[in-house]
Amino acid sequence: MDGQPTRALGHPVQAEVGGIGQDRAHERGQVGRCRAWLGGAMLLGLVFLGVKVVEYADKIGRGLTLTTNHFFELYYLMTGFHALHVVMGIVLLGIVAWRAVPRPASPSSRDTRR
Repeated sequence: MDGQPTRALGHPVQAEVGGIGQDRAHERGQVGRCRAWLGGAMLLGLVFLGVKVVEYADKIGRGLTLTTNHFFELYYLMTGFHALHVVMGIVLLGIVAWRAVPRPASPSSRDTRR
């Protein structure tokens, strides 16, 4: 269980910081930077999936499967749904990054002083 609280905190922090960064870049018309933020979030999602593969392989290698007990049944069910959620997020972020275009400047963001 070492590192679990830190790891659990890292996921929402990563999601919020990445979301803020890409949104600000997009608002400023910096499509390349926006795509970089989205790509970073996708990369972190892939890292999470890699960690899950390693964890699953370790647990299954030690004989801890869905049928071991109710805890592991629930563990695989919940982490499996989370992994599916991450895969769907990676796909959607990829679509958003691919379709990202500069936003037109809003009147409130323009400097009206002349």
